[in-house]
Order: sequence, then C-alpha cells, then structure tokens
Amino acid sequence: MFLTEPIVLTLSFLSGFSDALIFMQIQSFVLVYRQWGFSTVDGLAFIPIGIGYLIAWVSFIPAIRRNRRERALKLGDEHAQYESRLWWLLYTALCLPIGLIIFAWTSGGPPVHWIGTMVGSAIIGIANYSIYMAIIDYMICAYGPYSASATGGNGWSRDFLAGVLTVPATPFYTNIGGARHLEIASTILFCISLLLVCAVYAIYYYGPELWKRSPFAENLASKVTSEDHGTPHRRISRLPSNEIG
Repeated sequence: MFLTEPIVLTLSFLSGFSDALIFMQIQSFVLVYRQWGFSTVDGLAFIPIGIGYLIAWVSFIPAIRRNRRERALKLGDEHAQYESRLWWLLYTALCLPIGLIIFAWTSGGPPVHWIGTMVGSAIIGIANYSIYMAIIDYMICAYGPYSASATGGNGWSRDFLAGVLTVPATPFYTNIGGARHLEIASTILFCISLLLVCAVYAIYYYGPELWKRSPFAENLASKVTSEDHGTPHRRISRLPSNEIG
C-alpha cells in the first residue's frame, strides 16, 4: 500500500519528513547553540519541542469535538466522515514551514537572540505532533480493518527517513551555503516542507475523487461490507446503495 496507494504514499512522506526534521534539528543544535556559548549539558534547547507537542495536544481537544459534531450532523456526507479529520491539520501543518523559516534565519548567532530559534523549534513541534495524529486518524478511518497496512507504511517512512537523514545532518548543516550555512540548510528544509504541506490541502479537498481512482479501494468495495459506529467504511461508500449492508 505504501507504493501503490497515492494517499498513503504522500501522507507517509509528509509524516516521515516531519519526524526526520526533529532528528536533524537535534543534530544541528550543537552547531547552532555553541554560537551563544551553550555547553553540551545545556539540554534546555530541547524543551521548546516538548512545549510544541503539549500545545498541539491541547489544540486537538476542541478540534476533535468539532469533528465529532460535524460527522454526527452529516452522516451521508463522505467528506465530513473522512477528510474532515484533516481539517485542523490545514492550519497546524503550516507550522512546519513557518517554524523552519524562523529557525533558519535566527540560527546565525549573535547579535540575534537565541530565543528566536527556540520559538521556531516549538512551532515545528506543534506541526510534528499534529501531522502524526491527524494522518493516523484519517488512515485508520479510511482503510478500516486494512488500516494496519496503511499505517505500517506510514510508520516505516517515519523510521526510515529519521534514521537515514540523521547520519548526514551535521555535514548538511556544515557544508551548504558558505558563511550562511546554518541559515541556508534550514531554508532548504523549509522549501521541501512547503511542497509536502501542499499535499494535505490536496487530499483534504480532493480526497473523495482520489479515492475513486484507487484500484485498492475499488477492490475493497467489491469484497467487504462493514460498519464503524454506524457509519460505513469509506470503501463501502463506493457501492450502490442497495448493496450496502
């Protein structure tokens, strides 16, 4: 499914890249914060990421309540039942490029204050948590009993990209961009994140059309009829009404 389902592939790359950013940033902290005289034991630089996670967790409470109300009011609306789970991500996913560009151009050292980079890290933390939570929720709902395979591809992408990109992270931050190597390196990551975040909007607005073109979804629709809390799984919505159990 990771290779054959465009939705799984795209969202897995977004989730994997977001996860890898955390590990790449950890590698860059030594280079960035030594400019302000931070020592190797100054773990306070990692706290903003945790703060970002906490802010994102709290923000999902009203977002989940809103989504539940929408699903209850629009039982026959496929977009409300599935893509609406990505609604809050339309806003929080933007934190990824925003946090990166803030981190990039406050990481050059004095006279810029180090608090700027920590603000950027906190915003990236918001995006990282939100991307993971919203994407997993959407995949589990959309793929029903096959969600383990869909989310398995997502998990593999996160682990693989995080592991692979951690190794070249320090050379990447050191050798790109000359005198502005720290700023340029994070700006490159900012540009990549912009492209990936665009995928969230595409799937949110065009998810039903993309699903109709999925060979895997069509195959499921022809074989399985099941319900989740009274709402047919997405693959069933493609069946004629007289075939829905």
